Amino acid sequence: MREAEDSIRLRLAVYLNTACAFLAYTSADPDFQPALPLLVLTAGSAFSHWRRRGNNFWLKWLLAAGMIYALYAALQGLVAYALNPRLVLGQLLVWLQVLNSFDLPRRRNLRVALMVTSVLVIVAATLSRESSFGVLLLASAVTLLWAFHEAYASELGAPPLAWPRLSGSLVGALALTVLLALPLYALAPRRERTLNAPSLPVSVSLPLPRALDPSVRNPDLASNDPGNGSHRGYDGFSDSLDLNVVPAPSDVVVLRVKSDRPAYWRAMAFDRYDGLTWRMSDPKRVTPLADTVPPIHLALPDGQAGGSQLVQTFYIERDQANLIFSAWTPTTLYYPSALVWRDAYDSLRSPTLLEKDTYYSVVSEIPSFDASALAARPARKLPSRLKPYLQLPPLSERVRALTHQLADGKTPYSAMRTLRDYLRAHYVYRLNVAAAPPGHEWVDHFLFEQHAGFCEQFATTLAVMGRVEGVPTRLVTGYLPGDYNPLTGFWEVHGRDAHAWVEAWMPMQGWVPFDATPAGPDPADFMLPRTLGGYFWSRFAQLLASPVIA
Repeated sequence: MREAEDSIRLRLAVYLNTACAFLAYTSADPDFQPALPLLVLTAGSAFSHWRRRGNNFWLKWLLAAGMIYALYAALQGLVAYALNPRLVLGQLLVWLQVLNSFDLPRRRNLRVALMVTSVLVIVAATLSRESSFGVLLLASAVTLLWAFHEAYASELGAPPLAWPRLSGSLVGALALTVLLALPLYALAPRRERTLNAPSLPVSVSLPLPRALDPSVRNPDLASNDPGNGSHRGYDGFSDSLDLNVVPAPSDVVVLRVKSDRPAYWRAMAFDRYDGLTWRMSDPKRVTPLADTVPPIHLALPDGQAGGSQLVQTFYIERDQANLIFSAWTPTTLYYPSALVWRDAYDSLRSPTLLEKDTYYSVVSEIPSFDASALAARPARKLPSRLKPYLQLPPLSERVRALTHQLADGKTPYSAMRTLRDYLRAHYVYRLNVAAAPPGHEWVDHFLFEQHAGFCEQFATTLAVMGRVEGVPTRLVTGYLPGDYNPLTGFWEVHGRDAHAWVEAWMPMQGWVPFDATPAGPDPADFMLPRTLGGYFWSRFAQLLASPVIA
């Protein structure tokens, strides 16, 4: 008769610890379904206690065969998940624990099960993007402390603690751990993400559709007419942008971005403005970029100066248009497709929609410059390719007069800064604004009648005033950096962060972003490396100095 573990409390603690680990892994791997593993784990735990003194020779052969099959399935999974083997490891650990739960006769077997479960929790921690993972992590810690207490009590032959005393001890130990660990976690420096690794995170390769369509496609828009009011998403992710359509902010998290620095997450750009709507002059002129395996290397746009590298990984939390987000300017793309397109406005498009749980990585060269040196550069003769970015609809004389009054005689960079600062200081951000009357041009209506508007109207006004001064401009849409979550290390981007800003062409520099929307961050803040703490202090100071948003 072999020595068996009779403590039901120890077995219950091990079972609950394993169940918490399974649920924690579920929050990290959206494809993992915990119902069947939990059901089999329950049966295995009960069977193991019932047969704890049996020989179970036949069972060991069956379990060995099951573990060999689990290993075989994991090796097959490595082919599909070669760029993220942690998913394969996590699923292998789950099924090994499920099988092992049928044969845990001794105390040492239960301790080994606890160690394997702890490894599973660590794997889940490296994959999780949700703050809710912290709750499951605490639950795992509580059950682990309880299991070790029961194991030592059983080993020493000591009577188990009464439930009130045990729960008080566990709560006290956990509170002390959290109290000591949280400040250390908050102060710990985040490792800078570099290209030293063989690859950057990218999800499983997506099959190319039979019919390749390079046009902009947005699942949130009910039709190709974004002004029909029957949609749920952001109109800026379409082939046109109607300034009469009021955005509908949403608190839903649409993206999570792993990045060492904040940035504007750029999606697409427009060059042609007719007084009411922005469009692309040539929306279907795209250049295919193909490679058999990631990464896809991207050349800087003509005349664009480079800068410092920034690595970003985008996790899609809600279905998006077929627009590939990145910080300006992307140079290397790890995307789950052998083909992407680059349009005439330096934006990237996917052959498939960006579906929930897709993830990809981008390396960008963040343009850096000396503002004072750039402000001293006079205008130069423009290449012919930039002429479309000077197109203007019929404008009122008072729009032109105000623009010249503010910016006449200044260099391109100084003119754009002056115009941007004027709009931020004298106009109010507001969503509940009326549409422009029929026949009215929007910039005139905004400047002299409405005196308020949302980001698309601020960006349009700045872009048009820049063009009046001979500065090539384009309207850009994407997302603001979002909210930084110190618990997960991700920038959480919500639907309300959908945004429009301006890119202006500067001599010897290329496209430089400007944001005229009050109380918003300044893209120039992201042109040079800085710590997260420095970024938050600058945002706090800017908010104090900005007018109240109505």
